[in-house]
Amino acid sequence: MSRINRPAALAFVAGMILSALILRQPGPAHGASASAAASQPAGADELAALKADVARLKEIVTDQSHVMADVSNHFANLWFAGQHENWPLAQFYADETHSHLKWAVRVIPFRKDRAGRQVDLGGILTALEQTSLKDLDDAIKKKDKPRFTAAYQQQLTNCMACHQAASKEFIHLQIPARPDSNLIDFHAPPAPLQ
Repeated sequence: MSRINRPAALAFVAGMILSALILRQPGPAHGASASAAASQPAGADELAALKADVARLKEIVTDQSHVMADVSNHFANLWFAGQHENWPLAQFYADETHSHLKWAVRVIPFRKDRAGRQVDLGGILTALEQTSLKDLDDAIKKKDKPRFTAAYQQQLTNCMACHQAASKEFIHLQIPARPDSNLIDFHAPPAPLQ
């Protein structure tokens, strides 16, 4: 069996892709005059293509419920990392929770409640960043388990307040009974060797 010449194969594939792109370029229809093609408004095809791309991206972009499932995973695991006093892991999960909350707000910055009023999720997140999320982060940095436990419970209460404001009070939260991951060892890592 002969060996494939990798550079030649890559050049062939690149040539095929380039050829396909060139053949797909818009141009005058078969039999149409160059002046008919020139009479179209400049950029009309690009604008139509851009609108089609935006519509396609809107169809495939993740929705807020998927992002919030990640928040749930990170926040549940944060509880167990803190309870086992594995502070580096707790910091990781706190940072991931915060990052995904920001992502959730980027996906849907405003929600309507049942009365049709706009709920500013970004404003709620900003308030959380200045209060309970900050308290949780400070407790982790200070490796203070009682303070961590209190801050975590306060954050749960604040999460529920956000759910209520957005008419999602049926998403009721509690201290997790078990981690969201069976793979992670939540016990604190051994002390470094000296």
